[in-house]
Amino acid sequence: MGLRMRSTVILLSGAGISLFAAKLSGRPLRGHVLFWAFRVAGEPGDRYAAPRRLLTTQRNLSATRDTTAKGASARHVQTFTTRSLARRMKTGLLVRDPDDYSTMLYRPASFWRSDIHVPNQMFIWWERSQGLIWKSVRFGYVADPEFLKWTPDTLYHHDANACDGPAWRKGRCTYLPESQAWDCPHARANGSSPRYFDFHVDKKKLGAGSHKCQGCHWRSPNLITNPSTSNCKCACKNELSCKALATSLQARYGEQAGSDKHICWTNTLNHLVAMQNALWDGWHLKGRVSSHRSYWGWNEVAVHKSTDDPRNWTALLIYITAGLNYEGGGLCGLECFDTKLMRDLDARIDRSVTSARPAIRVGWAGVGQHPGSDVVIARQRLVSGKYLSEFFCQHYTPTFKSAMYKMCARAMTRNGTGHCYIERVGNVCK
Repeated sequence: MGLRMRSTVILLSGAGISLFAAKLSGRPLRGHVLFWAFRVAGEPGDRYAAPRRLLTTQRNLSATRDTTAKGASARHVQTFTTRSLARRMKTGLLVRDPDDYSTMLYRPASFWRSDIHVPNQMFIWWERSQGLIWKSVRFGYVADPEFLKWTPDTLYHHDANACDGPAWRKGRCTYLPESQAWDCPHARANGSSPRYFDFHVDKKKLGAGSHKCQGCHWRSPNLITNPSTSNCKCACKNELSCKALATSLQARYGEQAGSDKHICWTNTLNHLVAMQNALWDGWHLKGRVSSHRSYWGWNEVAVHKSTDDPRNWTALLIYITAGLNYEGGGLCGLECFDTKLMRDLDARIDRSVTSARPAIRVGWAGVGQHPGSDVVIARQRLVSGKYLSEFFCQHYTPTFKSAMYKMCARAMTRNGTGHCYIERVGNVCK
């Protein structure tokens, strides 16, 4: 297997680890966990073998160079993983909460990049209450788009319900020129515009989630694009015109829940970033002091269902919302969690551990494995009105009696890469 990219070679010595990048001749290789390890072209074994070997080395090195962590700590640390993710943010990462029970071929994720400066960049809507859970924790995963061979075919700069299937009674419709009809969730529709749909029940139809989530909302009036010729693709050609389009959509259809039906999509990452930031800038400049609590900040991008395979993940992800992060007046980590949030995180982890297809292998033995136990924490730091994403880790033990899981963390040092993993309460951290 040979894939085009730059390779990072990692040398282990008694003095520690030295890293350098080297361009390989021919067709360079791709590694699994960011740029941590790479298999030589033609080497036998599966494509995850090299990353697993490296992370096993990382695990052993961390254990031999560091002392045992004890108790809970509010100290936030950096590991090789968190620093690698920070570097990778320059080109972008994919994050997703797979606990949305999606069964579609294409599913919604969020794209993060260092120049996106809006709050709440992960899905925090709660269907039961029909509102945002601004003081909450989200649990999912972070993945490297380059390793996934992901192409930015469908990028919505706001929540769009584009990949929802029939079960959610939402979703979008995709126009199929060959049949001159729209493929909608459990329906076939005729007409040139979503305003004039003539629906016919058809349980075989699944909607835009079967077509890279490119489509028009079935309740969308007055779209600023030609639906049947573009499937509601954004009518803009550069960052400036896309920013202007986002601003006009915001003014015309509202800034939050009402706008998801009217959001268009693009297939250019720079256009996505320009439009996503434009929505936030327009909202923030109107003087909404606590806007981070009520702002729908996440974008919605289409990823193939194979992305939910743990073998494709860089690490498990705990996301702290902007509202919770600054609730205490300063920058927070897991030490700011009350009992309700601790129970919520514990339950989310347990669902991933005990599901029919477990996404977590708890404990030290799971470090570097897929599924595994490697985890990072993400939050957003407010700098001059812009919310900038950052990764870190910390030792964490929930304080309620029935808690099942904790986090073990060790900072990166000259002699060790550090580690951060999910462990069972009662077990000793490495």
